[in-house]
Order: sequence, then C-alpha cells, then structure tokens
Amino acid sequence: MKSIYVDPMNEYFWSDGKAVYSKDKTKIIYCASNIGDSYIILPTVTMINEGCFVNSQLKSITIPKTVTEILSYAFSYSKISTIELPPNITTIYYECFSGSSLTSVSIPNKVTSIQEGAFSGCNLLTYLYIPESVTTLGGGCLPSSKTIVINVSEKSTINIDKQHLVLSKDNTSLIQCLSEEPNIIIPHKVKNILSNAFSSSKTLETVSFDGESELEIINHFAFSNCIKLNRFDFGPKIKTIGIDAFINCPLPMSISFPASLINIQTRAFANSKLTSISFYSDSNLAIGDSAFANCAFVQSILFICKGTISLGFSCFSGLIKLKSIEISRSIIYAGASCFLGCSIDRVSFEQNQISFSSIPSSMFKDCVSLTSFTIPTNCISLEAECLSNTGISRIDIPDNVEILGPQCFKDCFNLETVNIQSSSHLSRIDIGVFEGCSMFSNVSSFDSEHFMSESGAIYSHDKLHMYVYPPASKRIYFSLLEGVENIENGAFLGCINVEVITIPDGNIKSIGDNAFRGCTNLRQITLPSSIKSIGVNAFANCPLLQCGIVIQNSTKPFIDLLKQSELDVKSQHYCSGFSCKRRSIYSIDIPISYIAVFILM
Repeated sequence: MKSIYVDPMNEYFWSDGKAVYSKDKTKIIYCASNIGDSYIILPTVTMINEGCFVNSQLKSITIPKTVTEILSYAFSYSKISTIELPPNITTIYYECFSGSSLTSVSIPNKVTSIQEGAFSGCNLLTYLYIPESVTTLGGGCLPSSKTIVINVSEKSTINIDKQHLVLSKDNTSLIQCLSEEPNIIIPHKVKNILSNAFSSSKTLETVSFDGESELEIINHFAFSNCIKLNRFDFGPKIKTIGIDAFINCPLPMSISFPASLINIQTRAFANSKLTSISFYSDSNLAIGDSAFANCAFVQSILFICKGTISLGFSCFSGLIKLKSIEISRSIIYAGASCFLGCSIDRVSFEQNQISFSSIPSSMFKDCVSLTSFTIPTNCISLEAECLSNTGISRIDIPDNVEILGPQCFKDCFNLETVNIQSSSHLSRIDIGVFEGCSMFSNVSSFDSEHFMSESGAIYSHDKLHMYVYPPASKRIYFSLLEGVENIENGAFLGCINVEVITIPDGNIKSIGDNAFRGCTNLRQITLPSSIKSIGVNAFANCPLLQCGIVIQNSTKPFIDLLKQSELDVKSQHYCSGFSCKRRSIYSIDIPISYIAVFILM
C-alpha cells in the first residue's frame, strides 16, 4: 500500500495521504506500508497505535517527543533500522519491535517496563542499552543473537551472568537465556522462569541447578520448541508449569512430579517423548487441556496424591504406548477426550466408583485395544462417544446409569451384547447409541421403570416409544408392538439385516430423524396414514426401499415429509410376494408426486 486517504467529512479520522490519524491528530492509527524510505510523524501525536507500522518498508522514522505511548506490535517486522525513542515513554509494549530490522536501540531513562517479546527476533540488533529505570523485563523480550551487546546500568535491577542468563538482581527470576551453550546451569535461587526464556533454542540439551532448586514457576512457552532438550531438573518445589512450557521438547525421561505441584497448564508437555509420569501432589492438582497430548512414548501414569485431581480436555490423548490406567477416587473431574486414541487395554476404577458423575464425552474414544470395560457402579451418565470405537464385546449397564448419551457406543466393532437389569434407573437413550456396532445383536430381556425389551428391541416402559433395534440382529422380518406411537431418532440406524418392517396401523404418529438411515437391506415397510411427522433423513441410504407404494395419504404436507425423509419413491411397481387391498392399482402408472403407504396384510 502506497497511500491511504480519509474523506475530509469523516468525523473521526484524518489522513495526510500516507497515514491515518485520529481527528484531533493526537493518535496515529495506521501508516501505509510502502510510502518510501522515511516518514515524520506529526508533532501533535501522543500515541502510536497497535500495529501502526507493522511490515512497514520504511528505513527510518522520526517520532516527536510528545509521544508517550507506543503500543504492542507498533513496529513489528518493519524494515526500520534506526530509531530514536521519545524520552517520555514508560513502557515498551508486547512485541513492539519484534522481528524488525533495528540495529541499535537506547532505552529512554523513564522506561520502567519492557514487556514480553518486545525485541524478540530482532536478529540485526547489535547494541541495546537498558537504563537503571527499567525494573521489569518480560520473558523473551530480548533478541537471542551472538553479536548483540547489551549494556546494563550498574544500578539496574537486572543482571546478566557469565552464561548470558538475564536474571533479576537477586537471582530469583530468570528472564531470558542469550546463550547458545547446550548445557545450562541455573542459579538455585531462581524461583521463576519467565515466558519464552529459552523458547525455540536449537542448541539447548540439558538444564540443571547449582544447588537444591527453589524453582516454583515455569511460565508459558519457557522451553517451547527446544528440539534438543533431553533433561530438565524440576526440583522439589515446583508449583506451576505454564501453557506450552515444554511443547515439542524431546525430554526422553521419566518424570516424578513432587508434592508441591498444583498446576500443569494447557499443552505443557504435548508431543514430548516422556516415558512415564508420576504425580505425588500434597495439594489439589489441576492438569490442563492437552497437557500431555501425543506423548507417544508414555507407558505408565501414576497418581499418588493427597489432594484432589482435575484432568483437562484431551490431557492424555494419543498416548499410543499406554496400556493401562487406574482412575483414582481423588480424580474429581475429567474433561472430554481425556484418553482419546490411547492403546489402553485395561481401565480400572478405584473401588469400581468415580468421584465425578459421568464418563465424559470421548473419554476412551478410539481406544481400539480396550476389549472389556466395567462401568463404575455410581456412574449416572455415559456422555457422547465416551466409549466409541473401542473393542469391547459386552457391556453391562449398572442400575445407577440414567443416561446413554449420543453415540456413546458408536462403532464398537466387537460389541455383541448389552445387559440391562429390570432394576435399572435408565431414563434416557439418545440418538445413535449403537450406530456402527456391526456385531451388536442381543439385548437382555428386562422391564424397568422407564424401558423394557421385547423381540430384541428396546421400548419405553409404556410401549408408546420404540428406541433401539440392534444393528446386527439376524431377524429379517420385524413387527413393531401394537400401540407404538413414536419411532425415536435413530431407532433402526444401521440395521443391515432387516428386510421387512411392519408398523401397525392406527397409533403410529411420528418417525424420528435418521430412524431407518443405513438400513441397506430394507425392502418393504408400512407407513400407516396415521403418521403425522417423519424426521429428516429417516430413510437415507435405504437403496432397496423402492416398491410397494399405495396411495392412502396424497396430501402435499405428507408428500413433503416423505421427500425430506429421503425415501426413494421413483419405483411404484408391485412388490411380488405381498398382497394389498387394492391390488389393481399396480396396473397403472402413478405420478411421482402422489405418494402413499404400503400395507402388509
């Protein structure tokens, strides 16, 4: 962009043709990126906006002394090589000059804070002066360069040691590592490693301490993408490990976290090569989302904690060498997909109970080696896909389970039998619970408070609703019970063997969404005129359902219902082997717009 203009009548902005300012000209909002080699900011300006000169091709700029704030990303990835910062700024904001072409910078004497990443990626920067006024440096605020000279005032609260570690004066905070040495020894007094302190180091291999470590906090991204990091000493006092702190670090080691640990945040160790993980926390412990996701070499996880434990979303997903897990009673919360895609073949629950009310969504999804599973006796709900695509062959539903969530057993390729007792408190069965269970053929006979089974199907206790028909049932012919009013969503979903279904006339009112979807061998079905609603995709992927159509209800609303159900009505010829009250109707062509029902006698 070489120019930028604002309508003179605009109430809020003004432009000189190269940059946009606020109407009162106290704030420069944005400067076109390709306006030449130099630019002079108006002398009335007090603030430079976020991203104002991002990716600018300018080589030099004149900033008036009136400017008191230069906001985040203001000069990120710009080509500016020299700059004189105004004397009255007090903060250099987050990534203000990151990735720019600056070669030297002197920080004004009123600056007290240089925030995270302020000069990160400034690989051409050879000189930086930090005055004594600076009391706070954010993690990764300085460039990691062999050639840079950093001049720190003798009275500064910042210290750079012989290893080129940037530390607070009292050595309690490690701000940044400027060294490319493979082995770093951190002063044992360091309690806090700031964000991005070692991030993306290509040479770092080991980190240790010069005495018993007092380290308590490792902030976010501190060691992220240190692709050669093989060993780290966490010490006995570590409390918090931040977001992405060790993401993509090898760390081919076993870790036993000490009693002090209280928080491991999102993706902290994701994609590492840890071999085993043990937790011994004395206090309550929170493990964040995806904290150990895709740690493909982890073989064991052990919880020996005195406090409670919370497991975040997907925190141990993708552990393809993990063979077993014990869910302790101290685990009071587990997020969705906790063990998604692990190679677990055994899950045990302490005292066969859980301290949370349900098996969370996708908790053990895609654990294909899991061939048996005992639902905890106090579990109330099996949430969506919690055991989908596992290798279980039989499932016993404990009496306390009230809800079977959507697709909770979907694609359980070995599942044959489901056992429900008459004493069961089961009160809700959601759609697709057994979808894709290609071997599921048997439901135990039971008659509970809310449900009952007959002829291999599950109905409501009052027999007004039909909920589940086993997809692999060997029955070719099936007739619903008299009095059924509703066929629920997905009731016959994926029933590949059934060919003929009879629905008694008079009571049936509705057929739910996806009710017969995927019944690939279904050839004949009755649709009584009492039906008032047919759900979306009710007959989707029923390719053989193409004949036996008799006009009983040819109203447009009913025709529309049939169309949205994806019933194939292109073929209206007589289906041999069946008789109808008005057989002569098969001798004439029936317009496709007139659709009715086929009635078995």
